[in-house]
Amino acid sequence: MFKYYVESRKIHNKYDKLVELMVYDRMKSVLPHFLARHVLTLESAHEKGWLGLKPLAEALDAYVANMQADGRPRLPQAKVVDGSNGDKKISEISKPQ
Repeated sequence: MFKYYVESRKIHNKYDKLVELMVYDRMKSVLPHFLARHVLTLESAHEKGWLGLKPLAEALDAYVANMQADGRPRLPQAKVVDGSNGDKKISEISKPQ
């Protein structure tokens, strides 16, 4: 079964890739559920079925950096102003803080 798993991850008999995959899987196994779901989404779009260690770390870093303290995603804030004819309009979108 392990042989088929390694083949499905396209390791191609490379020891360093096998070690990377094992560390990668161990890292994923200790992630909180919301981060694990994010990783699964990224993996489903990846041609090899897994990201690799560095892309995994970068993806998790970017995801966490764009979260609020309560775990919700940060969204840009739109500033609504009155237009010259009395209509409301968006004048700018600020970056998330």
